[in-house]
Amino acid sequence: MRWIVPLLLFPILLRADPPLLDFPQVAVKLEEPATVDGRNFWTTPRFRIDADSNIDVEAVRKLAVIGESTFAALRSHPLPLFAPPEGYKPRVSIYWNSKAYEDAGAAKGSAGFYDGVGEARVLIRAEYFLQAVVVQKSRDTPEMDEDLAVHEFVHLGMHRKLAGLPQWLVDGLAEYFGSAHTGGGRFSFSRMDEAVRDHLRVKLSPRDRALRLLPVASIATLDDKGWLALMKSLQPEERYLAYGTALLLTHYHLNGGAERLERVRGLLEHAERRRKPLPFLSADDAPAIEAALYRFWRHKGLELSFATASP
Repeated sequence: MRWIVPLLLFPILLRADPPLLDFPQVAVKLEEPATVDGRNFWTTPRFRIDADSNIDVEAVRKLAVIGESTFAALRSHPLPLFAPPEGYKPRVSIYWNSKAYEDAGAAKGSAGFYDGVGEARVLIRAEYFLQAVVVQKSRDTPEMDEDLAVHEFVHLGMHRKLAGLPQWLVDGLAEYFGSAHTGGGRFSFSRMDEAVRDHLRVKLSPRDRALRLLPVASIATLDDKGWLALMKSLQPEERYLAYGTALLLTHYHLNGGAERLERVRGLLEHAERRRKPLPFLSADDAPAIEAALYRFWRHKGLELSFATASP
């Protein structure tokens, strides 16, 4: 018999953001790298970072600062999020060459990839990290896509919990931290409504109030394999529609009052070392959640629509 956590009734508007600490940048000093087979290797307090030899050391330093700072923010967050690999420093690799990136284990067409099989590892495509790639560029589009690195480091920092969580929450939390990231490894959770709104606009439609996202029911019960299959079924330009829905679902639960937040806390507390996700939402919950999201975000300047992707 499957255990389903009942969905709590919710008000028309989500409650105000709870007060959270802001997290400053963590300083990281890189020593001279060791060079092996054309790749440079550095060691930071928590990671082993390697990069193609033609990648500037300043870019590597920025990645190291973002990684160490993301781990510090996860560790200090009020929710029990921090569960990194134990017994070793995970490897973080930056690649210019897409074939080398994919040969290392990354999913084809991805910009960043968390490999949690065996010793956990993060893979980063240099051109996406060093130059933000979005559907529509605007004056608010950052030069570097630092949030791409934040996303993957959140996965790495929650490594031991991920198998026990629904995939929308795994990726939603990664995007939530990406929204809170103000640049250079600094995080602010004090105005998450605005941070999430602006993050979605940058990723999807900086000039348009209307945003199309995937239906909640299409991601509510997916595990990691189902999520990967969904990504493969979508056109590259439509993949963020799923991440956007996951981000809004995460914000809905983390910033929608004490009862929802405690449900997430309970899920996180029981997730570590589980092999399968604990049930949390069902497809039947989707219509009411979408209606609540639509009403809330309309007051924040976004017109949401939940529709299936293009054939």
